Amino acid sequence: MHTFINISELRKIPPASLTMVRRSPTLNHPRRGQLVLVGASAFAEALVDVLARVTRASKVRFFKTDDEGMAYLRRVIADETVQTLPPKMADVSTSPSGGSSIAS
Repeated sequence: MHTFINISELRKIPPASLTMVRRSPTLNHPRRGQLVLVGASAFAEALVDVLARVTRASKVRFFKTDDEGMAYLRRVIADETVQTLPPKMADVSTSPSGGSSIAS
């Protein structure tokens, strides 16, 4: 599961952030997906970067706008969808002509 959080309105870091992050499945669940943070200040970005290193969460990405973050997640999901399709279905969905590559 991917997580999208817009923190552009965040003015100060809540005191219990470290505890919440350490317990959160967003960063430490074995099947965690991408964590997209939008609008992080330089301080928030540095703090999250340190927390991600401590928790070994390598799937944290920062974006300036919601549109950039959502475009990234759409690409990730599209790539995951193609990778999980059976081989014949993946051939159809990635056909360069846009049409079916399966002959009748």
